[in-house]
Amino acid sequence: MEHFRVEPVYAIDLHSGVAHVIVTISYIFSGVVNRSQIESAVNVLIQKWPILGVHLRRSSLNFQPQVLEALIPDARHAVLATTFYVTSKGIHQVETLPARTSTITTQRLSRNLKLYFEKSQPTLEELVSSQSPASQLHVSCLADATVFAFTFAHVIMGASAVGSVMRSLASLLEGKELLDELEGDPWVDLLNTAPPGANSNLRGWSTYGPSDFLASAEMERIDLEQDGSISQHIIYFPPSEIAQLKEQAMKELKTLGLEHFYGDEQYDAEQTNRPIYALDAQYVPPLFLFEGRDKTCSRIRLTKSFPPDKVYLKNTQIFNATSKYANCKIRDMTLGEIAKVVQELVTEGSKQETLLDHRSVLATENMSLKRVMLDTLNSVLSLLDSDKTHAQIIEKTGVSSAYITKVTRKHRPHLARSKGGRPRKLNPTAVRYAVQLVTNGNKVSTRKAAITLSALSGESIHRDTVRHALLEAGLRATKSHLPELTRIGTVADWKRVLWLDETTITRLWSDGVYWGWARPGEKLSDRLITPALSHGGGSFMFWGCMGWPGTGYGCKVEGSFNKEVYEEILGDEFTRSLKHLGMKAREVIYMHDNARPHKAKAPTEWLENHGVECLEWPANSPDLNPIENLWAELKQRLGEYKEVPNGMLELWERVQVVWDEFAPEYCQKLIETMPRCMAMVLERKGKSIPY
Repeated sequence: MEHFRVEPVYAIDLHSGVAHVIVTISYIFSGVVNRSQIESAVNVLIQKWPILGVHLRRSSLNFQPQVLEALIPDARHAVLATTFYVTSKGIHQVETLPARTSTITTQRLSRNLKLYFEKSQPTLEELVSSQSPASQLHVSCLADATVFAFTFAHVIMGASAVGSVMRSLASLLEGKELLDELEGDPWVDLLNTAPPGANSNLRGWSTYGPSDFLASAEMERIDLEQDGSISQHIIYFPPSEIAQLKEQAMKELKTLGLEHFYGDEQYDAEQTNRPIYALDAQYVPPLFLFEGRDKTCSRIRLTKSFPPDKVYLKNTQIFNATSKYANCKIRDMTLGEIAKVVQELVTEGSKQETLLDHRSVLATENMSLKRVMLDTLNSVLSLLDSDKTHAQIIEKTGVSSAYITKVTRKHRPHLARSKGGRPRKLNPTAVRYAVQLVTNGNKVSTRKAAITLSALSGESIHRDTVRHALLEAGLRATKSHLPELTRIGTVADWKRVLWLDETTITRLWSDGVYWGWARPGEKLSDRLITPALSHGGGSFMFWGCMGWPGTGYGCKVEGSFNKEVYEEILGDEFTRSLKHLGMKAREVIYMHDNARPHKAKAPTEWLENHGVECLEWPANSPDLNPIENLWAELKQRLGEYKEVPNGMLELWERVQVVWDEFAPEYCQKLIETMPRCMAMVLERKGKSIPY
């Protein structure tokens, strides 16, 4: 399948009232899923691995005939993943992991009820927008959605074996092959001893256990009525087989030093704690749910290291956990080992002489510091001496920011306090380099200096940042004043300029002016008058550019020439012209006049972002662009054709031919006139010149 996601959440119940210790996994499918494909994958899984002691129960919420939309929290933002289905009647919670009661597969998670079940039923959009940025919910629209719960009756099946089931199901949905046997399943060999009959054909949905199993016959009957006709096989084992399994489980727990009670035996609830272990397969921290003697559920939250240095119990009582399990990995532990750790934590907490109540917890967190070992203190001092930030020290040592502050005041009072705010992007070395860039005679602008510094540092540095740093260094921006001679420029200066402009090409009179011959005193006659024809028989706008290496790419402008068209030309013909002429954008000087499309915001920003330097062209100045002479020559050559072009297409073909015929030497001849033109303009004080 192309767009789907499988989010597993595990729960372990060591005293569930069932004949065996069980593990419950809820698979939440989100994205574009097909129910029939999921059912097919589960059937293949059961046929390939008919695992002894598996109860597979399907909880399908198909509120027909309404179409379902699912709002599924991202597992990274919620340890217990909850699924909400939106129908035409409003928002409904879906069956998921337990919060309080003793039956795992039938419990509804009760947190967030107030938010989602207010009188004004929120819409899907309102529901998402009401969340904080850290807990935004992932939204998927599903034509159908199904939550599957697998129950394994294996006391020694660790999380690795459970994980392999999840990976196998995901592989089936992706169209991959299954392994020959389930990795990590210690009970697969017992299949050979299963009784005949129903066990010989484990197709479709299957259940395991005695007749008074948790998933009662009435529950299964209701599910079947809702879901339609599905073949079901109930596997019965002789009492001796069941007794043997129970005995093996008891031995496992006794070996670990734990007492275990089954639902069909009597036990004192006041003296028994019922731990439930809930682990998200992909994200940390996992969560312990602990049901105490008062039949209420408390939470023990784990950090990345197991167990944590602080454990929360009911009524916000706090105690320090032992460090004997500091190197344990949850995924490598069996369920019995996990249960032992939980009970030891609980036992250790109950032995604490003084437990903090909820009123003093916040004061303890904010006003006092945890006692840490001497090596931790030395590590913090060493990092402080190395000029490490609080965030870096916290990442390396795990201590709190308040602890670092107290240590600094007590042991390092000479350290300068931070003034706050974001640190400078330019350190002293970068500032000195920026000063060198703009003062070494290359006339580097703050924009180019910012581009250079960004490439060196790997961070985005704005030209204003460079400008502020230069001002603090004592530099001031001044306009460049050139002497009279250099203002004219040399041929070498003008070689860097890329000239560009637009001109109108008409189908008739493309050579500009028609000349005729007349006798002295002859009156005007028809042969001396060109008949008027609108738009010269058709025309189009032509954009082109030229430099010292020759002419670049030209293009025909369809429609009006505006800023959008000009920006498109810059990204296409102009960019290809630079490559064709062997010129670099950051070295060339770009010359265009002050036409409105040229000076628009979008083209100007494009040129700045690509590091192209533009030649300043004062307003109302003489049009000295040598490409104007190129336009005149282009139209002259078009006029040398003996016949008028039949249409605009033929005219465009002629323009392309003539444009490609211009030799680099001709362009160089025009550019070489620039020093003389500039000198003549200065001499005539801006009046017309014979160019």
